[in-house]
Amino acid sequence: MDDYSSLDRFFCGKRTLSGGVINESADSNVHTQVGKKKFIKDLFSMMQETVLGKVGMMPDEWDGIELRQYIADKFTEQISSSFSGKRKKDYINTVNVTNL
Repeated sequence: MDDYSSLDRFFCGKRTLSGGVINESADSNVHTQVGKKKFIKDLFSMMQETVLGKVGMMPDEWDGIELRQYIADKFTEQISSSFSGKRKKDYINTVNVTNL
């Protein structure tokens, strides 16, 4: 198994923006297509809930440009500090080689 397997359980469950894990299924497995789809759906659902909850605080002048940046920033906050070095290099290589 690769060096990343020990991190999988931490990253598989739904997380709050502060990083705390909630409602994590014991059988979460992002190494399967089903697990990947569940992880993506859970992450998008959590992000949608978070961002929609902040709409009332957003300036009226914001349009699609600021909204896209805000959403991108929220997703960026979810990236772990563990995503660096060899793991990040392997990720970039895979995305480029497979045209993801």
